[in-house]
Amino acid sequence: MNIYLNLFQTFFRIGAFTIGGGYAMLPLIQHEVVDKHNWLSEEDFLNSTALSQSAPGPIAVNIAVLTGYRLKKYPGAIVTTLGAVLPSIIIMTIIGALFTKFYGAEVLNHAFSGIRPVVTALIVSAVIRMGKKQKAYGYALGAVAFSIVAFLGVSPIYVILSAILVGIIIQAVKGKK
Repeated sequence: MNIYLNLFQTFFRIGAFTIGGGYAMLPLIQHEVVDKHNWLSEEDFLNSTALSQSAPGPIAVNIAVLTGYRLKKYPGAIVTTLGAVLPSIIIMTIIGALFTKFYGAEVLNHAFSGIRPVVTALIVSAVIRMGKKQKAYGYALGAVAFSIVAFLGVSPIYVILSAILVGIIIQAVKGKK
């Protein structure tokens, strides 16, 4: 199969069948990109995830861009991006057209109530799977970052920027050895 078609279909399927945003998509993206197609190694996926979290925009789209670019440069990035965002565009267009007709419908409220726990489980699954590859300091940094945001009320953006700075410093020190 043509690599571009395969990239598009994979990210279209991910975009179409995952509800709950980027973090809920991570287990499916990881399965497709790492386990099924071997487009990225486990370490490359974790690095792509970290980079995608620090870049502006949706994490799933950012990972799609990085994966496509890594495999086929700019054409690959364009194809994976289209695959990742097209399902949302189609779904939102349909929902927008039907919104006024079904707004406040009890069946819709029940459907979304049923989806919430599934999305939560997908996010927890991604955290656990990615956490298995972490070292002890990764857990410590995560706990510190969580505590700073949750208990001290510091904006997550400052925590992310600080983490980037710490990562750059650590890599610079490692490079000098």
